[in-house]
Amino acid sequence: MGNRPLLERVALRYFQHLGAEGVRRDDRVHILDEGERAQMWRIERGAIIRSGIAGALSSVVSGLAEVYSDAHFPVVEGSGLLGRTSYWGVVLGATVVASIFEIAFLYWDALRSVHRLAAAAGLPLEVVEGEGIPTALARAALELPNPPGEVLGVDPGREVSKTRLAMIALLYKGKIAVSSFVVKMLLRRVLARAVARATIGLWLPFVPVLVTAVWNAVVTWLVVREARVRALGPSMVGESLGELWGDVVPGSRAAAVMVRAVASTIVRKQTLHPNLHALLVAVHGMARVPDAEELDDPARFLSELRALPAELHPAALRLLCVALVIDGKTSARDKKLMDDAGKAAGIDLPIQELEALRRAFISGDGFTPDLLRSLARPAAAPGASPAQSASG
Repeated sequence: MGNRPLLERVALRYFQHLGAEGVRRDDRVHILDEGERAQMWRIERGAIIRSGIAGALSSVVSGLAEVYSDAHFPVVEGSGLLGRTSYWGVVLGATVVASIFEIAFLYWDALRSVHRLAAAAGLPLEVVEGEGIPTALARAALELPNPPGEVLGVDPGREVSKTRLAMIALLYKGKIAVSSFVVKMLLRRVLARAVARATIGLWLPFVPVLVTAVWNAVVTWLVVREARVRALGPSMVGESLGELWGDVVPGSRAAAVMVRAVASTIVRKQTLHPNLHALLVAVHGMARVPDAEELDDPARFLSELRALPAELHPAALRLLCVALVIDGKTSARDKKLMDDAGKAAGIDLPIQELEALRRAFISGDGFTPDLLRSLARPAAAPGASPAQSASG
């Protein structure tokens, strides 16, 4: 664990401390029964509510500090340096202390909730060296990014604009402060200054209470949803890969196209999600094509897919669809890749089928053989019966 980020090391040690007591071990982690769904929903709901309360309490402390400073150290025209320093010292000091406690609680509660989610799904978080499910779940709880760098010759950042990533990171860091400031300014603009002073002036310092509570709840919902996806993914990969592989011969050109399907998905998503990492490693191991060039070039994937025999197109497209949803979300870039692949293979891939596959995964229904076979079904040849078409 020595080379891991500090927060990640702390998280993994906490998972070790919690242990696997009470975990019902289940090889089919990705299939959830009604009891497991209900238990996971209770855990998720509790985490969301607690995060909202924590954000609200933190903002109340900051609001009270601002009200106190307005009364005892009012900043008016002509206020000297001492007056301004006293005012902002109280406000910023209280805000920083409250924020430290809030963030510490959110991290601790997120880790505890993620561990409970894994237990509810029957997934023991046994910490070992190297990348694994506990590491992936720890990163989800702490909102740490997926590790950069190439894996098996696949570069997630092949098509990424570094400037765009930097801007997104900057906006993310200031999300709560910016949103609170905007709400305050809107109130001051919309309401007449006199009315604001007479009726809600004292309440303006507490506007961030609602903003922060709602934002915390939204962020925590995203965290627990991501934790659910990461907990279910590896089990789903292990069970469905055999069905997806079909008649593809290891070491063949078709096998290389299967690897390219996953690699191109990683490039289009611009990040190596743990579930995609697991899928890439599994497919690469089955394909046995170590010398394939430019595995992560989407254009080459489409070109080689187009050149495959028609009977092998469905397998590649089905694997592509699974790769596109295995991280729990689909973007416009993902849908564009799916559309381009469908055109290259001459097979229609309705977006409704992709969304149905994604929902089945997230809900814990699994990728049933019938569901997988319904994807990328070749069009019926002229004069063919419906049964003959469905058999493809």
